[in-house]
Amino acid sequence: MTTGLHDDFSRGVGDHWQRMELSSGHVDWTGASVRLVNDNTSAGRYSNAQIDDCQGRPRKELLWSPPLHLTVRARFSHPAPPLRAGG
Repeated sequence: MTTGLHDDFSRGVGDHWQRMELSSGHVDWTGASVRLVNDNTSAGRYSNAQIDDCQGRPRKELLWSPPLHLTVRARFSHPAPPLRAGG
């Protein structure tokens, strides 16, 4: 098992990252960043864009083990609706 990872995509995307794109979701590799985009998605339709490093791996071959620390810098391209408690 690997004990550390620092991946900021400044040198490209490592071979261990795989993209998953469902419905109108798509992953854009843009220089030193990754854009996870869900375009034109209606309320009744599931859409997903993600990257991961565990697709197709048995649990014993996963690359990372606890404890893990994840830092994400994110921004949004449009205003978000207000959050509502209790769904």
